[in-house]
Amino acid sequence: MKEKSPTTHNLKDIFESLLENNVISLFLLNDNGIIQNYNENASLQVGFDLSKYKSKSFHLLFDQDSQDKVKKQFNNFLKGRFERNIVELDDSEGKTQFQLSFSIAEFNGEKYGVYGLLSQVDEEEMPTYNHIVNDVINELDVSIWAADYRTKKYLHVSHGSEKVYGYTSEQFYNDPLLWAKVIYPEDLPKVDQGQKQLRLGKAIDNEYRIYHANGEIRWISDKVIPKLDTNGNIMQYMGIIKDITHQKNAEQRLAESEQKFRSLYEYNPFSVYTLDTNGNFIDGNKASETMVGYRKEDLIGQSFLPLMAENSKKKALHYFQEVLKGEAQNYVVDAVHKNGSHIKLNITNIPVIVNGKIIGVHGIAKDLSTLQESEEKYRNLVEQSLVGVYIIQDGKFVFSNQTLLEIFGYKSVIGKTAIEVIHEDDRNRIAENMQRRLDGEIVPSTEAKALKADGTVFHIELLGTKTTYNGKPAVTGMVLDVTQRKVMEGTLTEREQQLLAKEERFKSLIQYSADIVKVLDGNGVITYIGPTVENLTEKSVYDYIGKSHFDFVHKDDVNVAKQNFQRVLKSVNIPIKFEIRVMLTSKRYYHCEVTAVNRLKDPSVNGIVYNFKDITEQKYAQQKIHHLAYHDDLTGLPNRRYLLENLKEYISEACEDCKQFSILFFDIDGFKFINDSLGHFSGDELLIQVSERLLEAISPYGFVARNGGDEFTVVIKNSTQESTEHFAKTILELFKKPFNLNNYDFIVTVSIGVAVYPKAGESVQTLLKNADIAMYQAKEDGKNQYKIYTASMEQMAMKTFTLRNDLRKALQNEEFSIHYQPRIDVNSNDIIGAEALLRWKHPEFGFISPTEFIPLAEETGLIIPISNWVLEEVCNHHRQWIQSGMNKIKVSVNFSALQFLQKDLLQTIINIFTRTKMDPNLIEIEITESVVMEHKDTVLATIEKMKAMGIQIAIDDFGTGYSSISYLKKFKIDTLKIDRSFIKAIPSDVDSVELTNATIQLAQSLGLAIVGEGVETLEQLITLKDSGCQEVQGFLFSKPVPEKDFKIMLNNKVCLPQT
Repeated sequence: MKEKSPTTHNLKDIFESLLENNVISLFLLNDNGIIQNYNENASLQVGFDLSKYKSKSFHLLFDQDSQDKVKKQFNNFLKGRFERNIVELDDSEGKTQFQLSFSIAEFNGEKYGVYGLLSQVDEEEMPTYNHIVNDVINELDVSIWAADYRTKKYLHVSHGSEKVYGYTSEQFYNDPLLWAKVIYPEDLPKVDQGQKQLRLGKAIDNEYRIYHANGEIRWISDKVIPKLDTNGNIMQYMGIIKDITHQKNAEQRLAESEQKFRSLYEYNPFSVYTLDTNGNFIDGNKASETMVGYRKEDLIGQSFLPLMAENSKKKALHYFQEVLKGEAQNYVVDAVHKNGSHIKLNITNIPVIVNGKIIGVHGIAKDLSTLQESEEKYRNLVEQSLVGVYIIQDGKFVFSNQTLLEIFGYKSVIGKTAIEVIHEDDRNRIAENMQRRLDGEIVPSTEAKALKADGTVFHIELLGTKTTYNGKPAVTGMVLDVTQRKVMEGTLTEREQQLLAKEERFKSLIQYSADIVKVLDGNGVITYIGPTVENLTEKSVYDYIGKSHFDFVHKDDVNVAKQNFQRVLKSVNIPIKFEIRVMLTSKRYYHCEVTAVNRLKDPSVNGIVYNFKDITEQKYAQQKIHHLAYHDDLTGLPNRRYLLENLKEYISEACEDCKQFSILFFDIDGFKFINDSLGHFSGDELLIQVSERLLEAISPYGFVARNGGDEFTVVIKNSTQESTEHFAKTILELFKKPFNLNNYDFIVTVSIGVAVYPKAGESVQTLLKNADIAMYQAKEDGKNQYKIYTASMEQMAMKTFTLRNDLRKALQNEEFSIHYQPRIDVNSNDIIGAEALLRWKHPEFGFISPTEFIPLAEETGLIIPISNWVLEEVCNHHRQWIQSGMNKIKVSVNFSALQFLQKDLLQTIINIFTRTKMDPNLIEIEITESVVMEHKDTVLATIEKMKAMGIQIAIDDFGTGYSSISYLKKFKIDTLKIDRSFIKAIPSDVDSVELTNATIQLAQSLGLAIVGEGVETLEQLITLKDSGCQEVQGFLFSKPVPEKDFKIMLNNKVCLPQT
């Protein structure tokens, strides 16, 4: 059947909906602007006979004033500039205005011209036209888009984007870079190269892979053209994106098929060659070179006749000419080797037919002079033959090659009677001819109508001769499918041609359908299945044919499938739709929307047609939407909505069964600082790692939910007091192992609040509120612990809430002040230093203990601005003291872990020193052992830079933490401050005395200054002095005092013990 031209196909299939609405006049032009064709609507709209303009320049249609405009617009289009212009045309009624635009005429990726589109300018009809165009564009399975060059935002994205990418137009509008985020990584360089071309104002035509929203890797064709202004500057980008996955897969299968064919050709043990219609060699394999002794290069372009012996040249030429008539030939000739020796060849020549025309000859030559050729080689020859080969014995097939199976559409014909594959009109004649061959007669080739496995009628040519097989008489021969040849010759009856055409259309629809199509008989047995099934499964179509359709239906859907099958049987030609799950692979069932039509009475179908549309992705999408609604996007944990709904169910169940459950609510201590200082990416990574640890520890016993931010909730079902505390301790234990962020190890802690149903409340809101109160109580008591809610906590929680809010305004309201506690030389009682201590006077509660408000400042992140204020205030005071003529002393300022993790800490210190003209050598930074050990890498790097500036470093509360000699040396500490808990117990507690002495000796051996803090009695002072301690501070000399009082003390230079 002659294929339709691309022009006809495109006009009919692509623009049909536009033409039917009688709005657009369509002209097909070549690249020179010459009119090749036009539609009927064009003649109607222009108002005059267009036939005289065919093969003439398109611009000549228009009036004189518009012709130059049309030519310029056409040339601009060829350069990639898309424009729409108003042009005028003279007709019998005067001048008529039209809107003119051009588009590429394309078919199967191949350009064959340019479309000129004219639409009459009519204010009432234009909206209809635009509506039609938009409808057509949105119905196409391609993504059509336009974007503004300057803003990089989309101006238009068609609905086809969802078919190509799996994402809606709205998602592309919201995220203009979504297209780039889904590019397959290996194809990014190719895409980047195309983007460079675009920025130069050049159009691109690219093919690359993407990740579809469902996770599949798909191929797309990406064509983009820049729209330029009159100065050649880029204004917009316009593009068309098409899913070409099936095309790419087909190309790959074709390449594989060609490779297989080439392998069979090249490595065949027999001589395989190809001749043109003049008998000249155009190809040959290695065995051909070996057989005749000539190199392939010497044979190409030469006639085969010189290779024939004189006695065989006429015979060889005769059979070659017979092949050119369309019939395969097998004969024996003598050939001459290059060395002059004669060889006897068995030759099989087959015509090569393309589009109904013989373009050459394929041949196989077997060297009969080699008497020891194995039967295996002969079998290979038969198996690789391009014609069907058979052996029939006792009326049944006992041998067939693969080609014969492909001709008839069977997986196997062994044991099947030969007459079964012949149409009933020709069975008697073929049976008679078969018997004549068995009787030894030479019967010419015979044509007959045959039946494929699916019942399709086609035409064959049979050749055969008597042979002996396994010691018994048989018939062996070849089969050729000559249906297309008979169509070309016009020898089919009109009825046969109509049926054949109808069958071809039906099979074509099935063959190229993206859905799986089956044909069933009246008992539900599969008689035909489209080849699409082979693309989706590991099975062949032959694995389905002859089996019951219901064998592939999910067991839970079999009854539904059978009920609908009965409905279809009773409803001729009426489509019936339903949904079932069917097995497409051995491991997976697919959700399918089935459309079934009874065509048993249609002779071209003779069955019930089932169309299976895969809707598995839609089903999964519904499940995914539900999952997204109830789960956190970052961690995958259940979200707050999930938590609230499940807590309602837990309360209902626990109330009925008189059982309890526990809510463990917690957040990460200091998370805000980590998020702000290390960046949100690190913060997100920490949340993900926390979630993974929690899931592993908790999931078998309850569930974990992320409320939002760094807040998590663990719910333990059927809990007891003992199990609740066990899980709280388990969570605390999980956080003792460091988390790795940006190649640094971080130890973070959590504060857990526990609420137990029904003691802590009988509603969801009350339970969560009280768990929150308990968590903040845990924070107030020092963090890194859990607290179980009690009624007394609520009052305390209210104060904490007030303080947390008021703390944000305290700095602005000047509620903070600095108090100083002097550091005394034990020998001279001179004031040689001081420790700066922060105090907060709340307008309602008065002075708030630092142990109460400092944790709140760290939790809220306010510790950073407050600490910066403290350092600058200390520097200002120090400058004033010196300007007043007082001694220069060293002042120590306490730094928290959050300050050391600040990225811009050093620059902040430098800026403060610069503004206050502070000498860095007179500032000492105090840090605790825990800060050093929990953030070793970060703290070490910061301390080294501080030391380089001249700042001194002191370890506060030494002896209460790690007390490691190695870190004292590694971190180059200047001063050790003995913790007040040891000082308080001396001299009465022997262990404390020994620990104090050991600390002083350690400091002396390392060359460090040593300070005893918290000295309150003369006995403590004397013990420290006798042990070699050089400096002390404590209430024995002075409590921390306001700056004005300390200034008086400093003016006196000495401070005596207060006995």
